[in-house]
Amino acid sequence: MKKAIIFLCLPITLTLILLGAFVFPTSYLRFGESCVDLANSIKFYFCRMFKIDAELNPTVLKPTHIFDIPIGQGEVIPNPIPNPTPIPPTIEDFEQHTTTYFDMFCSMDNFTKYNLLFLTYIENFCKALIIVVPIIIILVILIKKYYEIPNNDYNIDSKPLRLFKKVSTYTYQPLKRFLLCFIDFLKQYNKIPLLWLTLCIFNLNIATIITEFLAYYFYFAMSFDLSTIYPQIVKFSVDFKVIINHFSWWILLPFGMYLFSK
Repeated sequence: MKKAIIFLCLPITLTLILLGAFVFPTSYLRFGESCVDLANSIKFYFCRMFKIDAELNPTVLKPTHIFDIPIGQGEVIPNPIPNPTPIPPTIEDFEQHTTTYFDMFCSMDNFTKYNLLFLTYIENFCKALIIVVPIIIILVILIKKYYEIPNNDYNIDSKPLRLFKKVSTYTYQPLKRFLLCFIDFLKQYNKIPLLWLTLCIFNLNIATIITEFLAYYFYFAMSFDLSTIYPQIVKFSVDFKVIINHFSWWILLPFGMYLFSK
């Protein structure tokens, strides 16, 4: 069992490394850029605090263009179509888009189309209900008739129960034993899941987001420039796009089920 677990851990680790090399290379380039931003912000912070006369260049305010240049076969190829930001790049554009959105949202044309779409969904739902309700009624009657039959097989497993036990002997039980052994193995060698977590943090650009936040924190602590808040939000949104585009959100389903079941 332990050998099987080791052979499972190796491809998982190799897959995460290959994903970082071929799917998320820009995340590592962006992390390097954020480290430069953090170093310049720390320099800005201490020079302002101790009034040291030095050339200050807080690069945290500059927009990133790492995601605008896709990685090719061993070389960086300029992208003719820049990667747009998830939100408007300036506060003026944001105000304009917000005004346009609410004008369209509150318009009579939008209200009419919404009601027509809602009525279409209601119509389709009623059609499905007409088909499903008779089937449910028939099933309920059949199940009720089945349970009305007296059971004289005492201390004998029913056929469905025997089938379930037979299937679980070859499917559920071995899988459960393997998963329990796998969890115990990871608890014993806790550096392995720590390595996986670290690779995921760097691949999904989370390390960059944390580093960039610290860089802006050191800059803003000394500058108090409120006009830089929105451009920094735009910059964070660009970094967060990696998580939105690549993270498998269905992985959170078991955790959600566990929390709601407590």
